Amino acid sequence: MKTEVTLDRLLWLVAALALSLFILVGFQMQQILIDRAALKKVYDGQQVSVERGAKVQGQLDALAVGTLHLAEAGNKHAQGIVTELKKAGITINPEKAKPAEGEAAEGEKAEEKK
Repeated sequence: MKTEVTLDRLLWLVAALALSLFILVGFQMQQILIDRAALKKVYDGQQVSVERGAKVQGQLDALAVGTLHLAEAGNKHAQGIVTELKKAGITINPEKAKPAEGEAAEGEKAEEKK
């Protein structure tokens, strides 16, 4: 029993293979778009946390610089804090904590309320 491969049969096989490939590519594209939307949603959700973290980092830097200035002015408690920070390997960079214009205005408003 010999099976002959006719032109019609070959065309059907090629068409079935092309259809299968087209369906596979379409499914993969759909999955990529779904994953992309999910990643964007997670990324957007993290932006608030990143912004808050940057704000807290700026506040912490300003606090550390203020403590350093107090220590340089002779405050014993501030000197103790700076010493402990140095022992822990933490250095205070006075240039890093310069507040932006908006943050400086907020700080001035808070001081005026006191």
